[in-house]
Amino acid sequence: NLDAELGDSKSLPKPVLEANEATNRAIVDCIQEGCSVDALLELDGKLARDEQKIQASIEAVKTEQKTAYSEENVEKLEWFGNFLQRSGGLRAQLQALKGTPQDTDFIKQLVKAASVAFGGGRETD
Repeated sequence: NLDAELGDSKSLPKPVLEANEATNRAIVDCIQEGCSVDALLELDGKLARDEQKIQASIEAVKTEQKTAYSEENVEKLEWFGNFLQRSGGLRAQLQALKGTPQDTDFIKQLVKAASVAFGGGRETD
């Protein structure tokens, strides 16, 4: 889930991500109602911007760890790494779709899988 808590750090701000519950709902809506590849690429753009924010946060945490090591920051680094791995995989799939003919069933399945990976699945799925 993208909304997983990062904990409270007194010196490091929590990154504000674009990909949130609303993004998860947008993915689910794409599955149910259909959407264009352009709409999927808009979601890709949100993930790309979030990746940049997370990467900057990783660098800040690593810098802080050099002077004030904490287990909390280790957990943050793990969460950040997990986010980057999941979003990177999704972005690669979305980019692959850009150059292929639209097969709406395939796109729906891909978007559904991505939504579930990011915590947007529903109990009836």
